[in-house]
Amino acid sequence: MNESRIKTRIYNGRKEIFDPVRRKFVVLTPEEWVRQVFVDYLIHQKKYPAGLISIENEVKGHYKKSRTDIRVYNTQKDVLMVIECKAPEIKLSDKVFGQASRYNMQLKAPWLVITNGKEYFCAHINHKTNSSEFINEIPKYHEINQNG
Repeated sequence: MNESRIKTRIYNGRKEIFDPVRRKFVVLTPEEWVRQVFVDYLIHQKKYPAGLISIENEVKGHYKKSRTDIRVYNTQKDVLMVIECKAPEIKLSDKVFGQASRYNMQLKAPWLVITNGKEYFCAHINHKTNSSEFINEIPKYHEINQNG
């Protein structure tokens, strides 16, 4: 990750960070820092197209109003990956993975990631067999996008 690409500013007395996906500055919270660093990593290290990444989308059909932190799509607009970001002080636990999994029950993405900026867990999900396999490294975009 190249932190020189991460842009921050102070505006009206609050710290903000530039989100290249939403193309605007947003309030800089610990979770937002993790999200922006991870988006930078996906785009620049793993070659995910910025135009196929979305931030904070509502999960329709979920029993309570909730949003995924990051989604990655293919060109047919199928969700390929759901990413749940937590602040660095939050321990990545079964509870966090369960939260991301519940969101993904509606979305049916074949990849699920949780991160707190210090570590991450990545799983490949088989929705037909209702099973998952943890992967040691985040795959490159061309490895998860079978349609393009």
